[in-house]
Amino acid sequence: MSSLSLAGRKVLVTRAARQAGKLSEGLRTLGATPVEVPVLEIQPPESFDALDVALLALPAYDWLVLTSANTVHALSDRATELGAPLVPPAG
Repeated sequence: MSSLSLAGRKVLVTRAARQAGKLSEGLRTLGATPVEVPVLEIQPPESFDALDVALLALPAYDWLVLTSANTVHALSDRATELGAPLVPPAG
């Protein structure tokens, strides 16, 4: 019996192609065989209009909840381009 916790198992990795490598390498380290099948592709929107309006109105909100590292990076980049970088509110 192998001491690797995932030895002999195949694991489906559905991350975007440019993001799958690190997860796949970690799985290999644990003995798994990663099967990379990207099911999404990260691309900018056709128009930033609605996003720009929302980003410029952020000071009016109490909360901003982001559930993806991709979203954090994209919003931060866009807010910086608008001259309104994302920073925690004072207090």
